Amino acid sequence: MGRRPFDHSKHKRRHIALKILYFGWDYDGLAAQTENENTVEFHLFHAFTSACLIESRDKCGYNRCGRTDKGVSSYGQVVNLSVRSNLINEDDPNNVGLFTPEGYTGPATSDGSEVELNYVNMINCLLPEHIRALAWSPVKSDFSARFSCQERSYSYIFPAGDLCIESMQQSLPHLIGEHDFRNLCSFDLKHGVTNHKRTIISASIKEVEPANASVDKSKFYSFFEVIIVGQAFLYHQIRCIMTVLFLIGSGKERPDIFSKLLDLKLCPARPNYNRASPAPLCLFDCKYNPESLPSGWIYNHGVLENLIRQLRQLWCKYKTKSMMIEHVLFDLEASCVHGSTPDDGRHTKRPRIESKNTWKDFGIECDNMSDKKYTPLTERPRDETLEIKLENLRRKQT
Repeated sequence: MGRRPFDHSKHKRRHIALKILYFGWDYDGLAAQTENENTVEFHLFHAFTSACLIESRDKCGYNRCGRTDKGVSSYGQVVNLSVRSNLINEDDPNNVGLFTPEGYTGPATSDGSEVELNYVNMINCLLPEHIRALAWSPVKSDFSARFSCQERSYSYIFPAGDLCIESMQQSLPHLIGEHDFRNLCSFDLKHGVTNHKRTIISASIKEVEPANASVDKSKFYSFFEVIIVGQAFLYHQIRCIMTVLFLIGSGKERPDIFSKLLDLKLCPARPNYNRASPAPLCLFDCKYNPESLPSGWIYNHGVLENLIRQLRQLWCKYKTKSMMIEHVLFDLEASCVHGSTPDDGRHTKRPRIESKNTWKDFGIECDNMSDKKYTPLTERPRDETLEIKLENLRRKQT
């Protein structure tokens, strides 16, 4: 005999928000796609439905804070939806977000002994290891993970190589404030995004892992992190900004190039350039007013301890592999300095592999940085203007 279908009509429902962690390197983005099971949302909704928290996506009022691309990660993504609840008394001020759905057939009164479901644990038991719920919060019916968010913070980690970090730092103030970022994003007209004015609150670069002094006294093997905080962001905006930052750091562009790209009179359409890699990009914080999350984020210490244990195992796995590669790399570099190379037997200086070759996976190589003749961004062929694209879209729809 098959399992009896779950009767959702016997349960009240509750508006909640969830804080989600995912390493997006092996996924085709956050948003669910038709006939593609390799998305973060596919696994989230598989967990929601398998745990009988929802009947379907269409009936749960789902919303997300930010739509991250293929390969992008997050440990601060926020989603909201209505799920089944174990509670009954809507008049209790502690039961924020609780409501009676249409067709409810459960008990009308409560004896006060109900305990709310452990949403985070229920979901995590059904998710793959690289996707986890971190916390939950009851919210009111008008809460939107997307529209209630006040600030979104992204980080982008990269190896310094031979990039000039000082030049990159000098360029960041040009991004602060409200600007039309159409030349620093990809158009998303099919989703109705025609306004490209956005506000960046802060942008900074900091060192996150210094180079091993015994191996290299320079910053060549150091890692840095760009942190950009804004109210909202456009499609591929951070990755486009990072491409330009890499060009600035390599000396191909001056630190004031951002001000030129943001000047629509000087640059009315986006120059042709490619986006930086999504792998180092992470949405790490989404901020809301206290009124939006009246109970704050609710963490389960047992779930957190288990997650920390899993992350330690994951860290050990990748860190061990990284250290093994480092040992081989540094030993080979040392042999080039103190000994002779196996190819020609000549004594050589330590090889200085330039960033355009070593760091190509970060999108630096895509803008002819290895070419002797570099074409500045302001002199490159340009994409169609926004106005022309909108007109072409209108013609297709008529």
